[in-house]
Parts: sequence; C-alpha cells; structure tokens
Amino acid sequence: MASIVAKSLAFVVLGLMLLWSPAHAREPRPAQAKALVKAGVEYVLKEGPEAAILALNDPEGPLSRGPLRLFALDTETGVLRADPLRPQLVGRPVLDLTDAKGKVYYRALVEIALDKGSGWSDHFIVPPGGRWADIEAVYVGMVPGTGLILGCGLFDLDAPTAQAQSGD
Repeated sequence: MASIVAKSLAFVVLGLMLLWSPAHAREPRPAQAKALVKAGVEYVLKEGPEAAILALNDPEGPLSRGPLRLFALDTETGVLRADPLRPQLVGRPVLDLTDAKGKVYYRALVEIALDKGSGWSDHFIVPPGGRWADIEAVYVGMVPGTGLILGCGLFDLDAPTAQAQSGD
C-alpha cells in the first residue's frame, strides 16, 4: 500500500512541477528582442536597406528568431517598410494609427528612436491571430544614416517590465 501511495504522490508532484514550470522559459524575453533589433541594425548596415527590407518581410528569413520578427519603419515618410506579422500594413503610412486605448503608437516609437536612438514603448493591439487587444512591449532602434527604425514586440509585457528585464 505504501508503494502505491508513494507512486501516486510522485505522479502528483511531477504533474504539479509540469504545470507550475515557468512557461515563459519557452517564450521570447526582452533581452532576446533587444538583441534581435541590434542584429537587424547591423544587418541593414552591412547588406543595405533594400536587401534588408526583403529579408525582414520574409517570415522565415535570416532575421527571424523563433516567434520573434522585426518590423521596419521609414521615419521620414511614416511608411511601414517591413512587417512579416502584419503584411497588410506594409507600404502604408502608419504614423497616425492608434491602439485600442487611443495611443498613436508608431509615432511614439519614432519619437523614442529619434530622441534616444533606441528604447522601449508599449501599446494595446490585437496580436496576429488573436481576437482581443493585449499589451505589447516593443523595443526599437534607429539604423544610422538610413531613416529607418527597426522594432521587435513581445506580447503580455509592458515597457517598464521589458526594460527592467532587458538590462536597460
């Protein structure tokens, strides 16, 4: 009888460990988003803006890291040049788009990039394939000499938390 109880207890403990294991260990973290933006900036500077735009628009391209993708925005025209997760917006001016709470979020990203060179912001939008607006923290970085900013977003995270977790 003690053997059955011990085995049952072992299964319960194992089950609880699996349920309570940190799910975020499999999800991208702020440091990964920040590193991808930095790698993207280097890629644009090495390969040139046009080649990079093609690579960025490819969901399986060289700048994709698991579920993380980069977008590119032209700060001079306000046109979204690349976004493999929202291809319906590519080629359109997006600076005046608002999130679910009325924030003009692309404009906020441009301001961060132009003022600081890089940084975090957040907004509420519907994730690709989602049904409801959710918070998304976005790290953006300016690509020197190109007028482009690159960004990478993480859902279920606000900007202050993302900034703290990324070491900024």
